[in-house]
Amino acid sequence: MALLQPHIDAGRVSLHLRTKAAAAEVKDDRVVSVTAICLEGGSAIRFRPTIVIEATELGDLLPLTGAEYSVGAETIADTGEPHAQPSVPKPRCVQSFTYVFGLEQRPRGERHVIRRPARYAFFFGIRNPTA
Repeated sequence: MALLQPHIDAGRVSLHLRTKAAAAEVKDDRVVSVTAICLEGGSAIRFRPTIVIEATELGDLLPLTGAEYSVGAETIADTGEPHAQPSVPKPRCVQSFTYVFGLEQRPRGERHVIRRPARYAFFFGIRNPTA
C-alpha cells in the first residue's frame, strides 16, 4: 500500500479491494466496460478502461468477454515450449496459487505472534473469537 499511496493521493490510481468482475462489454474485439460487484455490500461499479490487463489468478475476466482462451497445460506441439506437456493437453492442470511473503529466521524460543486482525473470526469461521 505504501508504494501505491502516492499514486492514489495524486488521482492516478483508484483501488477497489474485495471487488469482483461480474460482466464485460466488448465491441470490435475490445473490452469497453467491466462491471464489478463489491463483495461487501453488493454495490456495482462500471469501469470504462482504456486498457485491460487480465491479472486474476484463474482468468476470471476471460469468460465474461467471450474471448477465445484455453485453460490448463497445452502440449509442446501447441506452444513449442520445451516444458509443456509431451503429447496430451491437461486442461485441469493449472498453476497453484502463489503468495509472496517475507520470511526471517529467528533464534529458537522467540515468539512474534501479533493480535488477530479485525474481523479475523468472521473470515475464518471462528465461532468463539476469544478462544
